[in-house]
Order: sequence, then structure tokens, then C-alpha cells
Amino acid sequence: MSWDVSERDVQRWGRELERVCERMASRFGRVEVQRRAPFYVRGLIAQVDRKNGWQLADSQFRRCGEQLGLGYVVAISSSTHLFLNGRRTKVSEHLSHVPEGAWSRLSCGSGTKGERFYDWALVAWPSPENEGFERGWLMRRSISDPTDIASYFTHAPHGTALEKIVPIAGRRWTIEECFEQAKQLTGLNEYEVRSWIGWHRHITLSLLALAMLVVIRTQPRSRSRRKKGADLIPLTVPEVRTLLVTLVLRRTALPETVLGFSEWRRHHQLIAKHGHDKARGSPLKEVEL
Repeated sequence: MSWDVSERDVQRWGRELERVCERMASRFGRVEVQRRAPFYVRGLIAQVDRKNGWQLADSQFRRCGEQLGLGYVVAISSSTHLFLNGRRTKVSEHLSHVPEGAWSRLSCGSGTKGERFYDWALVAWPSPENEGFERGWLMRRSISDPTDIASYFTHAPHGTALEKIVPIAGRRWTIEECFEQAKQLTGLNEYEVRSWIGWHRHITLSLLALAMLVVIRTQPRSRSRRKKGADLIPLTVPEVRTLLVTLVLRRTALPETVLGFSEWRRHHQLIAKHGHDKARGSPLKEVEL
């Protein structure tokens, strides 16, 4: 028996794998699972660090995005392997080879305490899937704790500046904040169901309820009757929910009491924000006490 392997042999293996996946998929009852099963098997065979459903879906997501010519910025763990400079190892072990001059201090967006500044660095190389695109390894380093470093994989048009990629990475904070609000305000994570249909209904209605609160917050409001007094922070989604519950859904107190306490709370939240801005050295706006 010859042990020589040619490209034709490897291509034949691929076709055999496809046939096995097609035969295996018919074992599943639902059409959606039949379609996904072959991709799952390919992911199990592929060089994916952790072969669970989330990791396999992430790898497939990045591959599909590149094939469609789409850009992405995807967070990865420090144990994710990367082939760089002739060496394949964890991204955390590549950090020592990143020169200090490669880091730039940029804001990835505004948060509850002002602009979110970090030190950022990017290593990019040509994408094998798309001509004119680059893959990249994006690093984010904490200013207060330089050992706190997060990593991302990127896919963007050739020559995309770091200043354009960083705000995209910062969008994750906005998404996480949205999910956290849904958990706290509309019970996103409080489902007690045994079926997928029940879970899907709960999640859909929870996000719908949150969307309603967000829309209400952005709608124009009638002119306030209160006299000129202390400054207030803009109306927030949690505040909308509190007012809606106490004045409409339950009616547990007098409107004057509820609205007065709401103004008091929003004024002291503004004072707290003023203190955070001062501590961070951000430009201050005088607050009327």
C-alpha cells in the first residue's frame, strides 16, 4: 500500500465527508437541525479551540462574513490560538512581541461615566478569502491596569484606520447594556419554561416590552409645569418604567409625589455624574444645586 497523499486524495476525503453528513442529517426530525448538522460536524473536525456550540457558531459566523465580503469585529478569549510571525500559539503569548509604540489611546464611545478611553493596537494581514480585505488582531489595554488586555479578531477593507475599528469594538458595551436592561426591567432571563416555543415567546415579548420603553423615552413630552430649579439628567429607560408602573399600571401613589421624587432622583444622579466627570478629568458643566 502506498502512503503517498496527493491533493486529489484530500479532495476525495472532502467529498466523502459531505456524503456522510448528508446521510447523517436525515436522522434528525426538524429541517433546521438537518441543515445545521453538517456545519456542526465540519466545525468539530476543524481547528477550533473549544468545540462547543457557541465557539463553532462564532467560527462559522466569521467565515460566512468573509465569504460575503462583510467586515466584523469579534471578541475572542486570551486562549484563542493565532498563527503570527511563523508561530501558532495563544494570543496572550503573542502580546510580548507587540512594541510599545504600536499602542494608541482612543475612546471606543461614551458610557455612563463619560468617554471610555483605552490603549489600542492592531496587527493586520491580507485576507485569504477576499482580495482588498484584511484580517486583524485588535488589542485593548486598560489604562489603570496594563495587564488587563482584551483581544478581538477583525475583518475590514484594506487600510481601514484604527480610529474606525475601535468604535465598532465599543458597540459591544451598548449591546451588553441593552441585554442587562432587559434582564433588570423586563425579565429577559426569568423564563421558567421547558420548550423552545415557550422560551421564544418569553424572549420576544421581553424585548418587545423593552423596545416600548425605549420608544417612550425618545418621544417628545409636554412642557413641564415645574418652576425653574435644579438641573436634571435626561429621562432614562429605568425612570420611564418606574413612572409607568407607579402612575399607570399600579397607581400606588399620588402623581405629585411620584413626579417630585422622580425629579429629586434625576437631580442627584446628575450630581453623581458630575463627580465622576471631575474624577476622570472630563470637561465639567456647572450643575445648579
